[in-house]
Amino acid sequence: DADGGGRARISDGPADYRPSWAPGDGAIAFDSGGEGLDRQGIYVNELEGGGDVRLTDPTWEAKSCSWRPVGDAIAYARTEEGGRSMNIHAVDRQGQPLPQLTHGNDYRFMPSWHPLGTAIAFTFSPGGDWDISDLDIHTIQADGSDERPVTKHPAPDWGPVWSPDGTEILFLSDRDGLNELHIVGVDGRGLRRVTFGRFSSYDGYDWFDPDHQRSVSPVGRRATTWGWLKRLGAPRR
Repeated sequence: DADGGGRARISDGPADYRPSWAPGDGAIAFDSGGEGLDRQGIYVNELEGGGDVRLTDPTWEAKSCSWRPVGDAIAYARTEEGGRSMNIHAVDRQGQPLPQLTHGNDYRFMPSWHPLGTAIAFTFSPGGDWDISDLDIHTIQADGSDERPVTKHPAPDWGPVWSPDGTEILFLSDRDGLNELHIVGVDGRGLRRVTFGRFSSYDGYDWFDPDHQRSVSPVGRRATTWGWLKRLGAPRR
């Protein structure tokens, strides 16, 4: 619970991470490397039903789960044959594959659904050789069409998270020499840096908006956060 009580273990490990609450109800999806790093997969635990269930094919490495806002599907990144590329796939809540969203010999990973479910942002690395120094933010429409770059910079930009109103994207970049959080409009304009060397690293960053609260649980809890809040813009009246 948000007050720290009622703790319950929901997965068996040993390498379960990046949990994500299903919108609107009591299920949690998460990445797991418990079967080996080359067999990482997406699991879901419905909580009330008990036990975690693998949703993705164990033949492929799958990670970076992101719920569609209505809670009926999950986007994730999956390696292609030979492990020389990665694309965005989707699966429904019962584990049935949905149409593949991106194609090609590049790396596309860390998907993030638009709050209205109309688009997906993700991290993009060109070519068939993984290069952490060459990362940018791209978007596609929800059907996988119209891939567009949002950022294009010699330094890496990665880990996009949509703003609650769907007009901006929060991401990490070391374009100023340090890994710092930045915000940019979905059209690539209005770039601004919002952290300034206060911390050495950032993990699990997200937006907070009183009108679009995201808490430790989406149902019947008070919005709670661990870490540091930075106010952007004028306070609400």
